Amino acid sequence: MKQSRSIAFILLIIALAVTAAVSGYIAVAPEKENPQREITVVLPNASEERWNSFRTGIRAAAREYGISLTIISTTEDNEADQIASALEEKPDGIIVSLLSDQTASVLDHSSVPTVLLGTRGSLETSARLSQISLSAKAAGVSLAQLVLSYRSSASDLKIGILCSANSSSELTERLASLNEELAKHEISPAWILRDTSQVSLIHAQAETPADLIIALDNDSLEAAAEYREGHPDQIFGLYGIGISTTCISYTDSEIIDKMIVPNEYLAGFTAIEQISDYCSSRTSMENTAIDYSIITRANMFTKKNQQLLFPISQ
Repeated sequence: MKQSRSIAFILLIIALAVTAAVSGYIAVAPEKENPQREITVVLPNASEERWNSFRTGIRAAAREYGISLTIISTTEDNEADQIASALEEKPDGIIVSLLSDQTASVLDHSSVPTVLLGTRGSLETSARLSQISLSAKAAGVSLAQLVLSYRSSASDLKIGILCSANSSSELTERLASLNEELAKHEISPAWILRDTSQVSLIHAQAETPADLIIALDNDSLEAAAEYREGHPDQIFGLYGIGISTTCISYTDSEIIDKMIVPNEYLAGFTAIEQISDYCSSRTSMENTAIDYSIITRANMFTKKNQQLLFPISQ
């Protein structure tokens, strides 16, 4: 009987020891990490330096939220196919900058959480689809105010308006907002050109010379600056929306007088953050207006503006 009790006691001790060991392991064992999420980013000519700030923003957010990024470059010819192929890979989210509104239909029936940069075409935003863009209304008003800052009475100014040739409703809305604001001050453009080639600019200036040029996007601002540099006696003011280091350099040399610079670093960070939050807790994605600053040669070297122009990911 004593021997049986001893055996039972020993078995009890062993059982308690095993239980303690298992409990201790559970207490100290690290939790299993969630599998890394994958987000695809689709950008027109993605390697161009005009995307530097945006790329810095998405990469900073990707590190913070444990995201694996795939960046795909598109042209107007292959945009639809590239987006369709990206969706077939079933990423956890997709960020898209569209060159054409027509391409938006590729995203119509997708269940992938989506952030659209700029134009959204016919797509309606929802809990899983948001738009991050520079407000067309704000851009138009600000550009008009820049022109008026050149001369308080500007009705006699000859103004040329330049924008890229892509069929984006974002640019169309930006142009409409600018024209509406100029009309309030009885200003009619000498010409409106949706072609950024130097040949087209030379032709437009030969037919109806403009004193000032307003450029509605980064590519057109670069083209207008190149034209002004080559024809310094024709253009007395150049204003526009830009972000590239080329535009920054032209502003530094005062070929561009004033430039609206969207905070694309924050736009990139926010896009990743929205998709990550949606995947984690189904937090509804929300439309976001991009903040911007007006940069000139005189203010571009302030600490705040240097951070905007040359963001460094920590």
